[in-house]
Amino acid sequence: MHVELYERKRFNRVVGFLYTIAIAALIMGPVLVLYRLRHLDGYAQNSLAFAFTIVFALLCSTATAAKQHEIFAVTAA
Repeated sequence: MHVELYERKRFNRVVGFLYTIAIAALIMGPVLVLYRLRHLDGYAQNSLAFAFTIVFALLCSTATAAKQHEIFAVTAA
């Protein structure tokens, strides 16, 4: 069995990059999805936007050391 250990700095950079990609996808994803699903009724569109907002807030809270009011401000923006 071969186990490789990576430097913590390199590992943190990769994780940071992946979080950045995920957050960018969660910012642009709802716009693209809602545009493609514009034929749906308003309730379905609002539910989808709400779900994306919740996922974005959860990712921000787990990926950063931001406080609750900072996450609320980012999500509201």
